[in-house]
Amino acid sequence: MRYSIAAVATITLVACSLGTRAREYEPAQHPAGVQVTIVTTLPQPLHGELLAVDDTSVTIVSASRLWLVPFAVTRHIDVRRGSQIEVGRRAPGERDREGLRLRSRFPQGMDPELRARVLAAYGQTAVEVVRP
Repeated sequence: MRYSIAAVATITLVACSLGTRAREYEPAQHPAGVQVTIVTTLPQPLHGELLAVDDTSVTIVSASRLWLVPFAVTRHIDVRRGSQIEVGRRAPGERDREGLRLRSRFPQGMDPELRARVLAAYGQTAVEVVRP
């Protein structure tokens, strides 16, 4: 019995010291979420906060505007202090999309009500869509 209690205590202490700490996780350091740079068919890349990810696009805030960036016009996504994803004419794989989604401010996605509230906060009536 003593050994099992000691083993559980040891495993618990070890588990608490593994993993990412708040001081090492960028979104825990400031109010803005994970920052991304997205190279698209536009002349300049978009830099901003990653808000949401779905099967066909990402939603970001860049230059105080809400942008919907379809994967069809995305060439490269660089996640600050994270990964780089080459997209190029097709949606990233499920694993890459899931990694982006988990780092986004709204990993559950943006339903119409939430999108409307975020748009109102930025003084917009519609999302800016990056077109080819």
